[in-house]
Amino acid sequence: MNDYRDPVAEREAAKCLDLLTTVQQSLDALTPERDRLVAKRDAIREAMRTRDVNIDECTRQIEVIETDIRAIENGYPTSTGSPAVWKLMEGKPGITSLERRIAQLRAEHAEWQRRATWNPDAKGQYRFVGRYANYTHPDGHRVMPGEVVELTNRQAENWRDLFEPVS
Repeated sequence: MNDYRDPVAEREAAKCLDLLTTVQQSLDALTPERDRLVAKRDAIREAMRTRDVNIDECTRQIEVIETDIRAIENGYPTSTGSPAVWKLMEGKPGITSLERRIAQLRAEHAEWQRRATWNPDAKGQYRFVGRYANYTHPDGHRVMPGEVVELTNRQAENWRDLFEPVS
């Protein structure tokens, strides 16, 4: 049982989680608006196809709605969209940026979680994958490529370009 806990990593993981929650809430606020606009655009297209409506007016409405959808997705409201979307998106990133940030924060959180329980002094078996005689083991002998040695997690992390874990 590993009882090792790193309080700094736990604190950073909590910060990541808080930020992730905030970004997710921002995304959750924009997604329904985009979905509403997509449904409205699709309804206008359907009306154009099935009813006798003013095609020019419907086309203009669709252009405005598509501009608004792009603004919500990309985060760049333009003067050709609707004022409601300008206000909604003022100084905010779009859905695409938020989704990218969420993926980044999830990866950061996972790394901090790993570090929070990662014991740097625990030992494991690692295979030397560096070039010939590129590393001298603490006992004095030169380690050859493919040779398995015991290292601490900290050593393996620092020399990750020279060693790979043995499964």
